[in-house]
Amino acid sequence: PNTIVNGDSFLDIAMTDAANSALQLSMQFNTSSELVTELRDTSALLIGAVGTNALTPSTEYFTSLNYTGKSEVGGISLLVNGTPIDSDTPSGKRISNSNAVMHIGKDAYSANYYDGSISELFIRNKPMSADFEKVLRLSMTDQLGTYDIIEGSSSSTTDPYWAQTVLCMPMNGVPESKYIQDLKNNKVTTYGDAKLNSTNKKFGNTSAHFDGVGDYLLIPDSVD
Repeated sequence: PNTIVNGDSFLDIAMTDAANSALQLSMQFNTSSELVTELRDTSALLIGAVGTNALTPSTEYFTSLNYTGKSEVGGISLLVNGTPIDSDTPSGKRISNSNAVMHIGKDAYSANYYDGSISELFIRNKPMSADFEKVLRLSMTDQLGTYDIIEGSSSSTTDPYWAQTVLCMPMNGVPESKYIQDLKNNKVTTYGDAKLNSTNKKFGNTSAHFDGVGDYLLIPDSVD
């Protein structure tokens, strides 16, 4: 993040549980500069939450959220830079799918826009082990990036979890372009001045830049 403001939203995903009730998973900054992931039910009741330690502006972080979709010990867990930071036991019924659009860079209801860059974002429909996340973190430390693992030749052999990957956005492309690709072919629509930028890149040529004033990405509902 370039700046950290209470309420600024990094990610917002709508989901449905086994009883066909709506759930909302959001990642937002709080007053302590922590990035907090909250899971709420259709009545906006908090049913699970995990948070980072206080983050520092203009600092790179590799954050990984694991959610099993079940009410179990450690059902939600969070790693920062490959280190387990927090976990929680969510209540409610098992998640069945995502039933609405996903917002990247804001929440679904208000203008809490993220100010910063995203070098890579991917979502899998299978929880990853802590050991796998640590290996992934090492690849990022070595400037590889997961897109270098899966993009190009044989994705199924270079990434053993490619079949379980439902969103993969390397944020790599032409500087200043508003074309931001998902390698799993979900449609990505940019709003505001969200675009690729070469200034704060981590991998490849660019990262996605959000200026905190109306910038966000929207991805429609999909079967996975």
